[in-house]
Amino acid sequence: MSRSPGASVGGQAVIEGVMMRAPDAWAVAARRPDGVIEAKRNELPALTSRNPLAKVPFLRGVFVLIEAMTLGFRALSWSAEKSGEEGEELGRREIIVTMVVAVIAALAIFVIGPAFAANWLKDLLGGNSLLFVVLDGALRIGLIVAYIWLIGRSAEIQRVFQYHGAEHKTIHAYESGDPLDIASIQKYSPRHPRCGTSFIIIVAMVAFVVFLTLAPLPFQWQFAARILLIPFIAGISYVVL
Repeated sequence: MSRSPGASVGGQAVIEGVMMRAPDAWAVAARRPDGVIEAKRNELPALTSRNPLAKVPFLRGVFVLIEAMTLGFRALSWSAEKSGEEGEELGRREIIVTMVVAVIAALAIFVIGPAFAANWLKDLLGGNSLLFVVLDGALRIGLIVAYIWLIGRSAEIQRVFQYHGAEHKTIHAYESGDPLDIASIQKYSPRHPRCGTSFIIIVAMVAFVVFLTLAPLPFQWQFAARILLIPFIAGISYVVL
């Protein structure tokens, strides 16, 4: 199986497998405890056909991010069930609750935490609002990098990273029109420019630039901006990616 050059697909690693998304469908495959690889395919009409707002350049990134998170949780839930990590696949309600909890936790760790820590350090050092923005950005990027490094020490997550790299190599081959066999795929890099991890780093860097323009504002307004401007920053970051 191969694809003509120029075709664009995406995906992510899941528990003992991968999820792949094409323009009109998505599929997930996972290895069961008995070694059998089980897969399922789902139709996925174009986002722009389901939501006209997704055609707007900067808004598109927000809708793509929400859809990617939803599909990601669904694929992770299914793969966890098939690989024996969970008893049953999560339903729609459980996925929504899980997403909300994950978003709140991410905001607390990577947005609210760095903002308050940077404000405390700024006061301690006798600095100004510009120092606050610099410290906030440095702490946020440092936390993201440290988090990725820390979870990578886990054997289970290293296994997921291996699937992640294999997914990237396969996408490279697919988009180049090469046959999807081991010999053809192995020549490609396990890194991919549209990687979700790259997107997270880009979001942090774009946020730093945006917040620099807000440096003259009082702390309470800067703090509010770090929450309210997330969709705007995600939209810019998607365009950059």
